[in-house]
Amino acid sequence: MIADLWDDRDRADLDRLLAALRADALVDALFAVEGAPDEVEVPCRQRLSHWSRAVARHRPGPSGPEQAEVLRQVLCEGVGLRGETEAYYAPRTCHLSAVVQHLQGMPILVSAVWIAVARAAGLNAWGVGLPGHFIVRVGAEEAVLVDPFAGGEPLEEPDCRHLIGRTTGGRVAWDPSFLSSVDTRQIVLRVLRNLLNCAERVDDAVLLYRTGRFLAELSPEDAQEQLRLAAVTEAVGATPAALDLYVRVAKRFPGTAAAAHARTRWADLKDKAPTVH
Repeated sequence: MIADLWDDRDRADLDRLLAALRADALVDALFAVEGAPDEVEVPCRQRLSHWSRAVARHRPGPSGPEQAEVLRQVLCEGVGLRGETEAYYAPRTCHLSAVVQHLQGMPILVSAVWIAVARAAGLNAWGVGLPGHFIVRVGAEEAVLVDPFAGGEPLEEPDCRHLIGRTTGGRVAWDPSFLSSVDTRQIVLRVLRNLLNCAERVDDAVLLYRTGRFLAELSPEDAQEQLRLAAVTEAVGATPAALDLYVRVAKRFPGTAAAAHARTRWADLKDKAPTVH
């Protein structure tokens, strides 16, 4: 069963992702996440480079408002990049190549395009992972917050508070740390979690297992990610493999809630695969 869900290409993509994270290469990492073939990746890189050159030709200064306005003019007004609203949970909204080609995507992928284009043009841009939404901080001086998903709309702290309230249904209390910048690894982990959610919604077993395994491999000491991989493996019907993973979680993380849950799931599943102990 696992052989139908994971092959040498997946392993190669994972190795490429790990190398990209070591090099802090956001674009490389995102192409590895989706497993983009060369015939897709190469023209997308060319398009990103074209946009970066267009931004650089404006010669914006170091101020946040100036840099953000140039990015908005090139990427929103010129290119037409925007957030995906009609098919928000389609897996392609989490794929960099699809966002570059079709100019629509989830907030974090649209933001990733802004970040990649800005940095290639010599500008300053960082991701900001608000709960329920992803935005970008732009500028070396007088840095500003913008929402690429909403066409580069500028944001102040009260706007971010309102945005979090709307996207989380008021379930998350405001914390100033929400405005902290995130690194490439954090961006990739969030993209993968979004992709896992999309795979569940469209019932894509291959994508579900691949994404769950990527998450587990990126966080080998995270008990919850290891438990999630076991649950994903169970969900796609690979019961013997799921049992093995539950046992590993219980042994590696004794005394944790993850271990307790793993033991419970193992006990519930063991009769479905009686040869696994």
